[in-house]
Amino acid sequence: MSESQELIRTLKRCLKGRGLTYADVAQCLELSEPQVKRLFSRGGWSLERLETVCGLLGLSVHELSQLSNRQRSEGSSVLTLEQEHALAKDESLLTWFYLLLNGWSPEQISAEYGTHKHKATKIMAQLDRLKLIDLLPGNQVRLLTAQVIEWRRDGPIWRQYEARVRDEFLRYGFRGDSELLRLTTGELSLASLNIFNRKLRALLKEFSELAYIDRSLPTEEKHSVGLFAALRPWVFSLLENEKKNRF
Repeated sequence: MSESQELIRTLKRCLKGRGLTYADVAQCLELSEPQVKRLFSRGGWSLERLETVCGLLGLSVHELSQLSNRQRSEGSSVLTLEQEHALAKDESLLTWFYLLLNGWSPEQISAEYGTHKHKATKIMAQLDRLKLIDLLPGNQVRLLTAQVIEWRRDGPIWRQYEARVRDEFLRYGFRGDSELLRLTTGELSLASLNIFNRKLRALLKEFSELAYIDRSLPTEEKHSVGLFAALRPWVFSLLENEKKNRF
């Protein structure tokens, strides 16, 4: 697939993620819906039209290109043990790194959390020494990792926070309109289990892509969201106990 085709494919994914249709794009471009469908299927995009549709999404063409490049790459980073150890033992450092990953500026973090300028500079200098960010003049930062971090299983972060995260996340009612908690069980073949595993991984990737798209939105228009996904061969203890008690 060519770069231009990949770019339009990414544009379609962004529109779908925001719930926008061909009709919305047609209205934005002052075209008919069939004309828009032909644009997506046959090409012929001008830079002006691409900029207009990106504006509908709240993205620049550059940001769309970055997202397209990100989708072609692995899209995740595994930190070194030294980096994980440093983040695990300093909650402020971990908090700043997390927020920077999610598109917050140093000024926004300082204002939201009341961080003194001297402490903010010290934290960013630590992240720079750990090679997690590149600290630029004027306290601007450039991330040196992918947005998605794959924490090491049984690594420092996992050991420090796994039980706490799991307990806090699941100790909740999940009754809101934007909330969901379901446990579905069934019996699957190994082939079906592998298929569903791939679908879950694709869903997690889509979540990360939407988070990347929304990085450019003002912080007041975003919500911090947790997605907990788990899949494994499992038999409920109730059934196992019934086997033991059958005689």
